Amino acid sequence: MRFYHTINYIRINMTFTKHITPLLLLIFVCCLSACKEQYPGASNKRIADEKLAAEYLEKAREQMNAQDYEGARKTIKEMRDTCRLAFTGREAGILLMDSIEMFMAETDTTLTERETRVEFYQKKILHDKKENLRTKQ
Repeated sequence: MRFYHTINYIRINMTFTKHITPLLLLIFVCCLSACKEQYPGASNKRIADEKLAAEYLEKAREQMNAQDYEGARKTIKEMRDTCRLAFTGREAGILLMDSIEMFMAETDTTLTERETRVEFYQKKILHDKKENLRTKQ
């Protein structure tokens, strides 16, 4: 009888090892990848600048949605001067500035000049996004 219980115990342990251990390992790996830093190897100053730049960009987006294009441009320029180490924020600021320029071009009076400027900024935004994706790969 004791031999039978030992074999069942070994069978249960093998099932645990076969099915549960890989699952626990997968959960552990997922936890490690979730804890990855957003800016690996970045200094505390850069991380602080990125957070501040995100606030500036949010303010600029709100101003742009309220059609205060000059205010949005000033906010982005202020972000560039204040947050020198926020490289990701500055890239987003460039794209946002191009969007602002495009919206400002749409409000111009002459139709052909407006179409030319809008077309230019649309192409520039697409180009910048493609370059941004290409450099991240």
